[in-house]
Parts: sequence; C-alpha cells; structure tokens
Amino acid sequence: MSSDKESFKRQSIRFEADPNTLVYIKRIAFKDVSGIDSIGLVTTEAGKGFGCITLNTSCPEVDEECIVKVGELHALRAKVVYCQEIDEHSSKLGFQYMEE
Repeated sequence: MSSDKESFKRQSIRFEADPNTLVYIKRIAFKDVSGIDSIGLVTTEAGKGFGCITLNTSCPEVDEECIVKVGELHALRAKVVYCQEIDEHSSKLGFQYMEE
C-alpha cells in the first residue's frame, strides 16, 4: 500500500466523527455492482471528506473512485487521497468527496 498522506494538503478543518460512525465503501472499478466491498470506522470528518480505518481484505487504492455512505448521509462519490497501513490487517484511508 502506498502512503500519499504527506503530499495531500488539507483544505478544510477536521473534526472527530460521532462514535461508531461507519462508512460503507463500494469500489467503482469492481464489476460486481451489488453489495458493499468494504466497511470502515470513521475517525475524522470534514466538509470535503473523511478519514476511516478499514480491514485490508478489499481496501481501495490511492486515486481510486468509490461510492461511500458515511453514517446517515446519502451515498456520494469519493476518491481515496491517502492510504496508510496500520498493520498487516488494517489501513487508515483518507477520502475526498467528488460531489458538492
């Protein structure tokens, strides 16, 4: 997994997510359009994106576009802006919303 966090400049203020807020991630590149590819625990939120921790079983790559549903929000298109491996089983991801 690559780490692009250092080159990513934050453009909005981050704040802690509500406890136990989940994100459901659907990878657009996958041919199977049904179901969810990954679920993560949201750690930070911002006006233009969010950070989460997810298992590496189906972790999207940097610059990959996904459909994400954060908590009670509507599903939105988002792009992975950084991926930092925590250990062999989990990674911290940063997403930037592609829609206003």
